[in-house]
Amino acid sequence: MNTPIHDELAARYTAASDRLWSRPPRRVIREHPAPPEPERDWLLIPASQPASAYDDALEDPSLPPWKRICIEVAAKHNISYRELISERQHKNLAYARFEAMYRMQRELEMSFPAIGRRLHRHYSTVIHGVKRWEEMNGGGLHKIVQTIPCLPPQSA
Repeated sequence: MNTPIHDELAARYTAASDRLWSRPPRRVIREHPAPPEPERDWLLIPASQPASAYDDALEDPSLPPWKRICIEVAAKHNISYRELISERQHKNLAYARFEAMYRMQRELEMSFPAIGRRLHRHYSTVIHGVKRWEEMNGGGLHKIVQTIPCLPPQSA
């Protein structure tokens, strides 16, 4: 009970099946461009260099303020900028990050998510870092509020 239409459809199906399954899949080779060279050499300043090695970077007028703070903190703590934003969790690096987070939040009034994006951290980590830096360095506003004695209500 094969009709000419049935035979034609069967032939098309067989041809399509042969095209799809008879030869191995093509391998697509994509050329990846070479990674761009760093625009500024201050990214590559090793931690062993003195803090004065960052002076050229700080004079760059096109440097964003948040990055300027990161470089100043890195120079103060004798680490490199790349170490500051790295995944390493050494105590000295963490304290330097806490300071950078605190300064960006206080001096530039950046939001916690914005600071986290700059330092490759989650915003809750930034909140923790700012609080820890305040605790380690005098308590900040929270300490002042806690030391104000509560006055009894005045009777009229």
